[in-house]
Amino acid sequence: MRTVCLNALIAGVLLGMGTTTAQDAKEAPSKPPTLAELQAAALKNNGDIKVAEAKVRLAEAELDRVRAHVQAKVAVAFAEFEATRLAMAEGTERYQRVSELYNRRPPAISKEEFSAAKLTAERLRDEFQLREAELRVIVGVNTPKATQKARDKQ
Repeated sequence: MRTVCLNALIAGVLLGMGTTTAQDAKEAPSKPPTLAELQAAALKNNGDIKVAEAKVRLAEAELDRVRAHVQAKVAVAFAEFEATRLAMAEGTERYQRVSELYNRRPPAISKEEFSAAKLTAERLRDEFQLREAELRVIVGVNTPKATQKARDKQ
């Protein structure tokens, strides 16, 4: 019984596919499509192309995300670099003033104050060099001159 019903259903579908209406005949193109038309339709409707386009959009979104992340890292590193540069300049200036006071005869300040100013200036210089190196790594430049050029552009 199932076989008979299934065969009748298949036959009905096949017979229905073979018949055309007058409207279908009017809509049918009078000439076969050209190669360019077929290629354009394939480029528009092909599933592989749609998947590849989706992958491209996903990759572009990831690239935009990474670019934004790198820009944020550069901004933070540059701010830290500038703050450290200014602190180093102030520490060096302070050390020079303290050095002048210490070298007077008799010294106007103690040896401990002189040593503390010297140590602070050295520590700030080291911190500056570290921040400069970090900024160069993030930017992808390995020369101090490039960092100076980037600073001069600001």
